[in-house]
Amino acid sequence: MSLTKKHPRSYQAYQYVYPVISRRSGGVSVGINLCPHCNFSCIYCQVLADSPGGSPPRSEVDLPLLDQELRELLSQVLDGSLFENPWFAKTPPEKRRLSDIAFSGDGEPTLSPVFPEAVRLALAARNAICPPETKVVLITNATSFHVKRVADSVEFLLQNGGEVWAKLDAGTEEHYRTMSRSAVPFGQVLQNITAMSIRRPVVIQSLFLSLNGIGPTESELESYTQRLRDILQAGGAISKVQIYTTARNTPDPNIFPLSNIQVDQIAGRVRNATGLTVDPYYSS
Repeated sequence: MSLTKKHPRSYQAYQYVYPVISRRSGGVSVGINLCPHCNFSCIYCQVLADSPGGSPPRSEVDLPLLDQELRELLSQVLDGSLFENPWFAKTPPEKRRLSDIAFSGDGEPTLSPVFPEAVRLALAARNAICPPETKVVLITNATSFHVKRVADSVEFLLQNGGEVWAKLDAGTEEHYRTMSRSAVPFGQVLQNITAMSIRRPVVIQSLFLSLNGIGPTESELESYTQRLRDILQAGGAISKVQIYTTARNTPDPNIFPLSNIQVDQIAGRVRNATGLTVDPYYSS
């Protein structure tokens, strides 16, 4: 199995951090698994597939331990010792580079009460150990941008060379409900992404799949591209759109990845409709 398909929890040397060969960052992404809880329950989520009962509860985050683990793992990537580990020994030479530090993991990072402290911790570790071009990325469902402590922390992250990768898997409320199975209104997500993109450019991450043999409809794709146009027309900036499909285990056996041709067709459609930079990623 390709390393890009391995869920980071397959490699459990640390409590809070994990290395993954990332399709979308093009190298080693050092993930920070800050929060086991999520306000989405996405139909394609591998965490739900691998742990049907949910992730183990975590009462608090040991920030000194997180700092120790992060600095140790970053050092292993940078000095190459990570690739002596059997999990990563077959990593291609071009992928043996540190791409970023990413807040991701089992849940929504911004839901953690220590998210602000963790952002500062990650930036300090990046500044102390990593090459100056190393990014700190927040991979998020954008449901908490309107919360002040989150907004302030994200702004601090962006002021220090960070990036926001915001999830947008739908163009309509109905499809959003099907994909995310969340109580958070779709309008709140759109409003949060738009407000954030007006302040700083964002990366949009969008997953499309086949459910019960049916892929995204024409009307849904048109609505999705319109949501992107709405963001741009409101004065927002989108640095790129990542169009991808499932590449890991899913909790529903009726979910299948789209073909490479289908992914390319959606990417081309979005590119033509919006003029944005669009990067496609496939199931293998």
